[in-house]
Amino acid sequence: MTAVLDEQVPTEPAVVAPPPRRASLVHRYGLETLLGVAAFAFFAWGLSKNGLGNDFYAASVRSMSLSWHNFIYGAYDPGGWITTDKPPFALWLQAASARAFGYSTWSLLLPSVACGAASVVLLAATVRRVWGRTAGLAAGAALAVMPVVLAVSRSNNPDVSLMLCLVAAAYATQRAISDRKPGWLVLAGAVCGLGFLAKLLVAGFVMPGLWLAYLATGPGSVLRRIRDLFFATLAFFGVAAAWVLLFLLTPASHRPWVGGSTNGTALDLVFGYDGFGRVFGARGQAGGGRFGGGGAFGGGAGGISQFGGTPGIGRLFNLGMGDQVMWVVLFAVAALIGGAAIVVRRRVVDDHTGSLIIFGCWALVSYPILAFAKGTFHNYYVSALAPAVAGLCGIGVGLVRRGGRAAAGLLAVSALATAWLASLLLGRVDAYTSLRLIVPLGLTLVAAAAVVLALADEARGKRVQGLAVAALVVALVPSFIWAYNGTRVAQNATFPDARPAAAAAVGFGGGPGGLGGPRGGATSTAEYDWLKKNSPGAAWVLAVSSSMQADTPIVDGYSVMAYGGFSGSDPSLTTAKLADLVATGKLRFVSAGGGFGGFGGGGGPGGFGGGSSAVTSAVSSACTPVSATNWGGTGTSGVYDCRGKADALRAAA
Repeated sequence: MTAVLDEQVPTEPAVVAPPPRRASLVHRYGLETLLGVAAFAFFAWGLSKNGLGNDFYAASVRSMSLSWHNFIYGAYDPGGWITTDKPPFALWLQAASARAFGYSTWSLLLPSVACGAASVVLLAATVRRVWGRTAGLAAGAALAVMPVVLAVSRSNNPDVSLMLCLVAAAYATQRAISDRKPGWLVLAGAVCGLGFLAKLLVAGFVMPGLWLAYLATGPGSVLRRIRDLFFATLAFFGVAAAWVLLFLLTPASHRPWVGGSTNGTALDLVFGYDGFGRVFGARGQAGGGRFGGGGAFGGGAGGISQFGGTPGIGRLFNLGMGDQVMWVVLFAVAALIGGAAIVVRRRVVDDHTGSLIIFGCWALVSYPILAFAKGTFHNYYVSALAPAVAGLCGIGVGLVRRGGRAAAGLLAVSALATAWLASLLLGRVDAYTSLRLIVPLGLTLVAAAAVVLALADEARGKRVQGLAVAALVVALVPSFIWAYNGTRVAQNATFPDARPAAAAAVGFGGGPGGLGGPRGGATSTAEYDWLKKNSPGAAWVLAVSSSMQADTPIVDGYSVMAYGGFSGSDPSLTTAKLADLVATGKLRFVSAGGGFGGFGGGGGPGGFGGGSSAVTSAVSSACTPVSATNWGGTGTSGVYDCRGKADALRAAA
């Protein structure tokens, strides 16, 4: 035996194993990639039903695709007179797509679909980095089946672009914390700046949580973290202020008037109508109370108010919003409470703490702002809250794996509370009535199973996590059905949502074309063809008081000026300016129709249609009425010929 052991046995040369290859992103995030593909297909299914989406933004995209000047400034009309009442980031994406692939339903709406799917993937990746793959997939799936997320992902409204920016900023901040690389935080600041360029101050919903999370859990000393936050804040202002400075530094005669402002500047828009005015009210804005429709937990009997109903703590549970985003909000609340309890008990500040701060502050900041906002408010604004709710649900799935019996007990309580909420939301709608029994019963069974595990002292992580996933799936069944119904019919382009036909909105509807109804001004292709033929060399074939009259002709390829902006209240055109345009041959025909299209115009300054009353009065007195017989119609047309009337217009002023 010894001889054998001592015998020199020739050995093969050692084979050095190659270093392990780094897995590709697709391999490492294969399930997340599949989730993103599924979300993209879901959001894009039957997309052509929605036509060109919101005519207001579709018209601007048509104009922006015609010239770089219009593209950069986000001009609403082909002649570059006025912008929409939003910064142009979302429209840049759509205009670039239209320029590359032609002007169509798919080129206008696919950027929104892509933004929605990317939000799902990034949210899943953000939660996964801290709480594990199961938690990340739960968060992404919850976001993908929320009705409001599908709705804005099939719309050309800017909300889904904003949502992507918010989720991307959360992802970058989590990377900065987890990887100990401050460069990611600077990127988060820049992405928040892009969110500002999508929808102004709503980008601030996520920033307190991001900054607080990094300050509490970021790498290095407190002074180093403050320095990193300073540079991230500079990145935010560098991106956000670029658009404001563009308008401040460009002479007014070389750029469009900023729609929604009182003086034509971007700064006024930020601090006025579309910025702080949305929260505190401004310039006679229409708040939820003005248009009626439900207070706290209301909206059932009187139908859906697309203006949010009365501001209050329960506003987001109204029929127009509760069924769009709130199906699993009580799971999110439970996750936030449970996570905070663990942090306090263990007194450990780590990546998990940072993640809780990011999504918890996001929810705690955005909910009261949306609930109590006094300015113009629409139901689909809750899409900015959706990723926070979904992210917290994913965190809850990750938490229960390490929470033991206490986690099982909290899961049981939250499942029963969610069963009650589901009964409330489902009871308002005369559709899928079987869900009123199935969903609460399923959640009750999950709660009972969680109690059994806790009492039997068998609340092991995987078992409780499995129950948490089951509870989330059951609670999201009606959410998915609501979202699925959004793919079956054309959406309301002005107020996107997804719901069964039995729960369709009432009041300000109008179908895929937006607010609908006659829009005043020129009304036929023959009329516009005649106006164009008789306006050779003019920048605009017609000037009208509001976008309600200009959307369709601009989409159809005619250069029409909407000098009153969206509602007709913008003071972009004075009688003196009109006289100059007429004298230089840039404009000949002007419509003296009302402001807010299908609502008949009218109103005083600051209201719908009132801002242009002086111009329309001068046109009516100084210019010549055009007979509709010129293009085969009958009677008067509401269009006036101002050629050679510059002096008369000045005198009328």
